[in-house]
Amino acid sequence: MSTIDSVSKAIALKHEIHTLVSKQDTDFDSAVLDLNTQISEMAEAFNPYVNVENVPGARTPKWYTLDIDFVTGETQAKSRAFEISSEGAFVMSSLQAYFKYTSENASDYYPDSNTLAFGSTPSGRYMPISTFPLIGDGVLQNIVQIAGSSPSDFTVNDFVSQGMYDIPEFSLNFELESTSQQWCDKWIPGGLVYTANNPLYFSGGCYVDRSERLIVTAAPDIRVPVGGTVRLVLHGYQILGEVTPEDTTRI
Repeated sequence: MSTIDSVSKAIALKHEIHTLVSKQDTDFDSAVLDLNTQISEMAEAFNPYVNVENVPGARTPKWYTLDIDFVTGETQAKSRAFEISSEGAFVMSSLQAYFKYTSENASDYYPDSNTLAFGSTPSGRYMPISTFPLIGDGVLQNIVQIAGSSPSDFTVNDFVSQGMYDIPEFSLNFELESTSQQWCDKWIPGGLVYTANNPLYFSGGCYVDRSERLIVTAAPDIRVPVGGTVRLVLHGYQILGEVTPEDTTRI
């Protein structure tokens, strides 16, 4: 039975006793006093913070960044965790995912090194974690032909086509460590998390409590073509204070 139901029934019982029993009865007066005490205690225990926006505490902007490293040719999934600060709960506003090149091997980016020799590599630059956004925007052309070709088939004129080979394909999964609660019933394709113009926004009131660990698993859908880092960025705000959403948003 919820606290609201308990308070309602106690008040109803109080009025019923008033109707059935004389107010001059000493025993009744004592019973009413005890009942008033119980109602006061339940009212104090009643939780007014049913919305995370009503939880008291200072709000400060917060970014959490998570890196998962992969080397050229890897195919196994890897996991790491966002570790939420003990200072306060984190209310999430948005999530974005990128792939940062780290390989210094020029042939990883353009395998036909006899055709074109690079003086440097794009190591350190960011790319999508999926070709899907680029295909959807029409940046990559002749998709069927490219997908069926090997890197050695490309020519110097195929710079746009070549881009598809260098971009990885990842799927993601999310899990709260304290409760083993998974956010996904199936793996989320990376193309749904990476957006060129807008991040993935969360609905209002989506939070992770203080000191929680949000485990992220990144799984290559294809062999990782170029060594790099899957970087995920959570943006939102933290609530500083002793009262947390976990303690106060339950009735």
